[in-house]
Amino acid sequence: MISAFDQYLIFAIGDVHLMLPAESAIKVASASPAACRSLREAGVLPAGAHTVRWLNLHKRIPSDGAVGQHQYLIVVRGSLPGFWGLLADSLPDMGSVDPQSLKELPPTSGDGAMSDIASHVLFDPGGNAYLLDLDKILALT
Repeated sequence: MISAFDQYLIFAIGDVHLMLPAESAIKVASASPAACRSLREAGVLPAGAHTVRWLNLHKRIPSDGAVGQHQYLIVVRGSLPGFWGLLADSLPDMGSVDPQSLKELPPTSGDGAMSDIASHVLFDPGGNAYLLDLDKILALT
């Protein structure tokens, strides 16, 4: 029997590996220093006729505080109207994951834990990866 594998974007913020369902991403682009500055200072980035609002996960993810020299903008669409952007510290990679290998995180605690922004974790000898939950993240905005 062949099991279905789901496709995910896998990337890092700080030293934490994260995953997003591939179908939730609209675009991935290299983020220019000006775009990063616009997101950090104003919380938005004009994109033609649209505006991308920043989901600042850097302040919610425990890391060493170092931000990559080059960042990548992942534009997603969530349950709220509009476009939302995440700044990743590594170029996102596409990966296949067996859904049975994902373990559910305990309910959110409201104390800044990973369970406040993620629903599942993939345990891997090379490092764990957390599956981001856009509805949880958007509820925090």
